[in-house]
Amino acid sequence: MKKITDILTPHILKRDERHITFVLLYGDIEVGVLYFERPKSTWINKPIMPTKWVCVDAKIDQHMNQVMGGILFDEFNPKDIVEWCQDLLIFSGNTNN
Repeated sequence: MKKITDILTPHILKRDERHITFVLLYGDIEVGVLYFERPKSTWINKPIMPTKWVCVDAKIDQHMNQVMGGILFDEFNPKDIVEWCQDLLIFSGNTNN
């Protein structure tokens, strides 16, 4: 089984202290974008720590997956990709956890 890092390269853009964008590249081609933000203090009904990052929007280009020979969705589901990005945030030091 392949690793996501065998297929995609992340480009992390920190927009401000509360917003981060991941641009996912397949070679030099952009195949997806994920938007993360820290939970707002008004998110009281959600069991999320304010030091965590939450994926608030994402787009994986279906056409680009076809160009890639279907390899992305054959190997990984969207939840795997979100979790991978969240792990990268933790390991890159962009979180307090």
